[in-house]
Amino acid sequence: MSWKGNHPCDGWLGVHCDKSGSITGVNLCRLGLNGTIHPAFDDFKSLVALLLAGNNITGVVPRSIAGLPSLRVLDVSHNSLEGTMPRFRSTTTIWAEGNPNL
Repeated sequence: MSWKGNHPCDGWLGVHCDKSGSITGVNLCRLGLNGTIHPAFDDFKSLVALLLAGNNITGVVPRSIAGLPSLRVLDVSHNSLEGTMPRFRSTTTIWAEGNPNL
């Protein structure tokens, strides 16, 4: 994924990075976000935690996110997601309660 403007590791809300400047966490919980989860999150190979709980996110959880090699926590609870949750590695903790159609 290419970034325009400032680098996301330079103080972007909800973005956490390691010392090398790789994105390791995205925390966008309870921000009133609408829309879907973009499959481009799978570009962040060092992503350890993706936290999107308590928004108005619709659609499905993209299968591509399940392939993230470093992902340990996915929190999509309390949104309006639907469909079937992709199969994640056994080392990934998934929180998805509060999505009645998932």
